Amino acid sequence: MSKEQEDRPAFLAQLRRSLARRKLARTGAKLAQVASEVSYRSESAFSRAFVRRLRITLVDACNSVPCVHSLGL
Repeated sequence: MSKEQEDRPAFLAQLRRSLARRKLARTGAKLAQVASEVSYRSESAFSRAFVRRLRITLVDACNSVPCVHSLGL
């Protein structure tokens, strides 16, 4: 497998997190809706991916608006 092929899943995961972050911060959409729109199977799958990558829960992030904007999803 080439380096480019190995990097593709990481790039797609980063893209999905970035899109989700923008939607959550700018639209006030519900978490389940955003998770679905960025192709997570469920709200809980999105939540687990978020915690795994950022080591902070969505609840904690959403309780701090400045934090949401700087998370770098």
